[in-house]
Amino acid sequence: MSFNALHRVLGVGPSPVTDELLSAAVTAGATESDDLDWKSELPPQKGLPQTDFPKDVAAMANSGGGVIVFGVTESQKAATGRVDVGDFDEGYERTLRSAAITAIAPPVFGLNVVRLCSPEDKRAVVV
Repeated sequence: MSFNALHRVLGVGPSPVTDELLSAAVTAGATESDDLDWKSELPPQKGLPQTDFPKDVAAMANSGGGVIVFGVTESQKAATGRVDVGDFDEGYERTLRSAAITAIAPPVFGLNVVRLCSPEDKRAVVV
């Protein structure tokens, strides 16, 4: 069980991060904040340390934690829909974790990564 920005914006208690929780936040038009960031696409796996991913993780870590959700479109910082992020395998997850450790000083350990898939096959990744 966990409590994060998705739970906060929905006003619900701690629970596992599920596709239903993400869909509810998107349907509610949850807006980005210091601890919630919507991204429509995953960063490219190749060259990941040179993308915005380490900067985004560092910003969340420096502000007390947060959630980056890949697979959500937004307009004026409000969630507007879900999109499929494509394949996300264990190797990709290892690349994300490695970038959080090697491309950030001090390193960010213990990144939680959750893979989700909607009934419409719209895959999302919550970090």
